[in-house]
Amino acid sequence: MTDKADSNNTIEMAANKESDKVSAQPSAHSTSANKESEQTHSSSAKAEPSADKITASKTEKSTPPPINPPKVKTKSNAIAWLALLIALAGLALAGWQYWLTYQKGEQKDLLSEQLKQQQNQFIQSANQQQNTNTQTLKNELNQSLSQFKNQFEQTLNQRQTQLQQSIDNVTASLNKSQSQAALADIHHLIQLASRKLYIEQDKTGAVTVLKLAQADLAQQNNSQWFNLSNQISTDIANIEALKEVDVQTLYLRLTELNQKVIQQPLNQAYIPKATEQSQNQTASSTIGWDNLYIIWREFLDLFLPKQRDGSVEALLSPAQVTNLQQNLTSKFNQAQWALLNKQANVYQTAISQIQTWVAQYYQVDSEQIGQIQQTLDNLKQQDLSQDFSALELNSLSTAKALLQQASQTSSTNDQVAL
Repeated sequence: MTDKADSNNTIEMAANKESDKVSAQPSAHSTSANKESEQTHSSSAKAEPSADKITASKTEKSTPPPINPPKVKTKSNAIAWLALLIALAGLALAGWQYWLTYQKGEQKDLLSEQLKQQQNQFIQSANQQQNTNTQTLKNELNQSLSQFKNQFEQTLNQRQTQLQQSIDNVTASLNKSQSQAALADIHHLIQLASRKLYIEQDKTGAVTVLKLAQADLAQQNNSQWFNLSNQISTDIANIEALKEVDVQTLYLRLTELNQKVIQQPLNQAYIPKATEQSQNQTASSTIGWDNLYIIWREFLDLFLPKQRDGSVEALLSPAQVTNLQQNLTSKFNQAQWALLNKQANVYQTAISQIQTWVAQYYQVDSEQIGQIQQTLDNLKQQDLSQDFSALELNSLSTAKALLQQASQTSSTNDQVAL
């Protein structure tokens, strides 16, 4: 649009210059024509004195007679000729002026036509140049847009590729971190199982913890940990094959025996029958010394011990019975504590004390007491000093090696990323 406006301004300036030239040419022609007419008048004015002078000189030289008609005729002819020449000169001047005017009009029309042609040519050239520039600009703009589009698409594809790579790297790193954390948890569970087996001597607890580690390992679905899973299964089978005292059963058996012993009857004191008196006399209503003696003997019998034909064992008082029962319960609780804590000496000592008290204060010839004593003998023979430390968990060393390998791989990847 700017090029078009500049071309139009240039055309208008050229047209103005041409019109100024055309207007200046008639004024120049008119000025020259005026100058020529003035020269003609001045020449004619100068010509007139010269003719008079000639006529005077001729008059002076010739001494004509006073009446000379032919000479007068000559003078009038000269004036006529002079007038004719002036008229012809005026006609020639008018014709020349008309011709000049005509030529100026033709030149003006010709210049105007040429100016129009030049203006049209210039407009066409400007339009053509503008169209060419516009097309060129469009082509350049399309080419620039195409290049920018291609460059933008390439950059976008590169950024998308880089972003996808970053996402893949983060995902892989996250998966590795999660796998490493899961492996650390599994290693911790195996350590806990070994602690329960070696320190607490808890076979059941160790098996439960190992099964929990195996379940966590199965959720990861990692083929590299297949060997670890097999070793955990082998460790579980080896632990289950160990002989173990059934602590729960023994604990419940002791509780049951405690309640059963307390409910058994105690030893009863043996009281022999009283000796029969030689005379079986009874008081009567008669008054006499014999009757009075009988009444006195009956009164004394109320306070004097009776004579029997055997020895007498004293019975336990209710307070002593309560103390006995509490002591038995305390010993049973002590045996249970020793059972839970794998204290074999304390366990056997408590069972022996229970057997002694049962034999001393309860009826030994009773069938229930005999069964209780047999059961106490069986419980006393249980060996609580079991040692599971000889069994080695192979899964613990494998999990530790895998954890170290994962840590080294993670540190190597971090160094490469940096």
